[in-house]
Amino acid sequence: MKKYNCPKVSILVPIYGVENFIEKCAESLLQQSYGNLEYIFVDDCTQDRSLDVLHSVLQKYPERRDQVKIIKHEHNKGLAAARNTAVAAAHGSFLMHVDSDDWLEKNTIEKCVAIQQENDADIVSFGCWREYRDKTIVQCPPKFSSSKDLCLSLIKKKWGKQNVNVGIWGRLVRKTLYTDNNIEVEEGVNMAEDYQVITKLAYYASSISVLDEPLLHYNLQNSNSYVNSISLESARQSERSFQIVYDFFSNKGTEYLEAVNVGLSFHLIRMAIDGIANGFGHNFYYTLQQRWRQIPPQVKKQIPLKRRIVLVNYHFALVYIKCVRALFKLGRNK
Repeated sequence: MKKYNCPKVSILVPIYGVENFIEKCAESLLQQSYGNLEYIFVDDCTQDRSLDVLHSVLQKYPERRDQVKIIKHEHNKGLAAARNTAVAAAHGSFLMHVDSDDWLEKNTIEKCVAIQQENDADIVSFGCWREYRDKTIVQCPPKFSSSKDLCLSLIKKKWGKQNVNVGIWGRLVRKTLYTDNNIEVEEGVNMAEDYQVITKLAYYASSISVLDEPLLHYNLQNSNSYVNSISLESARQSERSFQIVYDFFSNKGTEYLEAVNVGLSFHLIRMAIDGIANGFGHNFYYTLQQRWRQIPPQVKKQIPLKRRIVLVNYHFALVYIKCVRALFKLGRNK
């Protein structure tokens, strides 16, 4: 890093119910090869031993202790509020969100800062290993040509036929994108909270860079994480996140309006599948179906038929989803 400036980077970590994961996460953060770091852990009133484990890890790295700040909420506020608390407390020129059940490669920050300095980038995106119980899948971001391309792809959750990571994790972000544009997560809306924020950050970014390699291990084995906690309330929160994004971009021009309708289409289909699978009932499905009918026909044509078909009829969707899952299970057992 000698040939570059070394801006301070704040690593932001929410903590709740991760006593089985926080050790590996914290070790990976404290072992970073980059020196000018600030660690902000937000204890959202976790009820397990997460903080005890964290303090135990910190004792192994006395040289990092002055760089660490632990903030405790007075009461449990949820992931969205923890994200906001961490951003507000950060002093770094750049921020990196890391969920407390994930972990980084040791040179992650160093590589991100190097490419940021080369291109004066507001956002640096990088790839991940998606860690399942029985397999690991590498996911790397596409080479977006501009911040506008990144923004439109994040809104749609697609770049061509490729899915795009819409998480706030897996990125180095200039802090002024938050502060200059008053960007924060709506407190209490903890599902798809990343989507509320990353789309707006990309909209305001002047320049971006992409590291076409995995540097973060995205842990999909934590059954207690928000992404694995599907309920009617979480579905409603997810719907609120999409409405926030829709309201923001619906008056930003034709391209953004079309993109937000594409993103909403995929969201409605996903929610219909989850709703049927988890028994949310007819009313939940029909609410999604009514919203689907408001989407312009030219947008619907961009959605693959095998996905659109889920919102045609509740009983048909029920049979269709059962058949797809049965075939998937059969394929895995072969």
